[in-house]
Amino acid sequence: MGEGGDRSALSRERIPTVIADTYDDIARRIAGRMAEIIRDRASTGKNAVLGLATGSTPIGIYRELIRLHREDGLDFSRVVTFNLDEYYPMAPDDLHGYRRFMRENLLEHVNIDPRNVHIPRGDLPRDEIEAHGRDYEIKCQLVRAAIACIEAIRSVDPRARFVFAEPIIHVVPPRNRPDLERAAATQDASQWESWDMIAGKVRPELGGDPKYLDIIGVNYYHSNQWELPDVRLPWEDNPLDDRWLPFYKLLDRVYKRYERPIFVAETSHFGIGRPRWIREIAWEVYQARRYGTPIEGICIYPILDRYDWGDSTHWHNSGLWDLMPDEAGSLRRVLNEEYAGALRCSQKMLAEIGCE
Repeated sequence: MGEGGDRSALSRERIPTVIADTYDDIARRIAGRMAEIIRDRASTGKNAVLGLATGSTPIGIYRELIRLHREDGLDFSRVVTFNLDEYYPMAPDDLHGYRRFMRENLLEHVNIDPRNVHIPRGDLPRDEIEAHGRDYEIKCQLVRAAIACIEAIRSVDPRARFVFAEPIIHVVPPRNRPDLERAAATQDASQWESWDMIAGKVRPELGGDPKYLDIIGVNYYHSNQWELPDVRLPWEDNPLDDRWLPFYKLLDRVYKRYERPIFVAETSHFGIGRPRWIREIAWEVYQARRYGTPIEGICIYPILDRYDWGDSTHWHNSGLWDLMPDEAGSLRRVLNEEYAGALRCSQKMLAEIGCE
């Protein structure tokens, strides 16, 4: 309430009420109370869950929270936020969208883990709206279904084998941002979630057990290593970023965590980078085998070039064969000779150590 407000309201109000003379005063009070909650929860190893609003009213609160983070070290790594609404349809970076509003007025200025930020998406296809926000619930249900399927198939043929393929990643904080180390580590650890569920390392009520995690397939591309929140560590740079991890070390992390047979289930590059990529992947797998990581093979995807998931007119030139239109307008296969040559050399090298 501004100056001149009816302070006699204090004697009539039945809930705890604070009357402030200025907006900045009330913004500081609210931000201070939020900071208390964040620190209290963090001191016991728990998350603080905040419901956040948009519009002009909370901007001062967000400014004060940013100040507390920068000047007093308020740590947002254990904060989980929820916003209730978003315009539809609305692109994530639209000037009028709430996702951009929250990013510019708070989120990009503090060390919050992007996975802990929940804002409705305004860019979803209409047929996906109902399922939006149920990702984790759906993942758990898929784990239950996978375990049931394994049991059913093994009851018919115990020789059956099962592959669980997931991307492996490496996520690092921006340089000189130690406050984002926890957020980067949390995002990096997300790669284990499905495998941990299947193996029973987490959520044991789902029925997971090491016997179900039979063979691990790893998917790996040039964009699988990045700086938080989404700045790719360039694979093509020479020298590489000193935070880049060799692929054989990423494979070693997987094996030490689960001690299961592994193969590269998906990998490839595009354009003129294809030959170099397959040679380097083969060399990294060769190194992994030398260090005792049982990598059983490499599966190239795609073999035939493919068009973009969202644009059927854009071809990636990522296959062993490109698809080129002939005079009649039909697509014909054209072998990329340089890529094929690099693949033959890689196969020969890996065959020496029993990996194909």
